[in-house]
Amino acid sequence: MGAGRSLEARLREHIALLLPDAEAAADRLWRGSITWYTARARLDSIHHQVKQGLGNGPLAAHIQVDALARDCQWLLIHHQQRERA
Repeated sequence: MGAGRSLEARLREHIALLLPDAEAAADRLWRGSITWYTARARLDSIHHQVKQGLGNGPLAAHIQVDALARDCQWLLIHHQQRERA
């Protein structure tokens, strides 16, 4: 499970680096719009997911690392879109 913990830590670091920009971008949106609500819901979900541990057992660890990877991917995609704009 050492590799899983290492990957988990690296994903959490990447998420921590990307979250401030994503938060700032969401704050610039019109509050109450569908775009704002969708962004806020995803960011709130990411904040919740980052606080979760790996759980007990290899399946729980796999699910948690996969969820962190998807969150990181979402943040990267949205970061790239803002960079292009």
